[in-house]
Amino acid sequence: MSSSRRVFLGLAVAALALVVARSSASAAMHLRLAKSEPAKDAVVAAPTQLKLWFSLKPAMSITTVKLTSSADVAIKLGKPTHGGDVKLPVEVAIEEPLAPGKYTVSWKTASSDMHPMTGDFTFTVK
Repeated sequence: MSSSRRVFLGLAVAALALVVARSSASAAMHLRLAKSEPAKDAVVAAPTQLKLWFSLKPAMSITTVKLTSSADVAIKLGKPTHGGDVKLPVEVAIEEPLAPGKYTVSWKTASSDMHPMTGDFTFTVK
């Protein structure tokens, strides 16, 4: 292999390593759902509120939380609230009784970088 080809190959490998490192660091800086109550896939008695803990402080101005039944019926929720500290959850009151069945929680928020993040999970009411 020629010396110029080895140099090119070395630069290509270094560039690829840099791209991978940057994308990993960028992903680590974005907000993610750390835990929830009810927890993902949990079987629980009918909850009266949802709690979502995020890895970074959420931007409440764009935070939304939706709850739907397995029949895709929207459940009435209160406005999401947050105590201001990253260790505190986003709390949302469930404003109607939940019948037994499977429910989906869908959320959307962002951290201070305003990069929107979304997700969902299910739980079952026994």
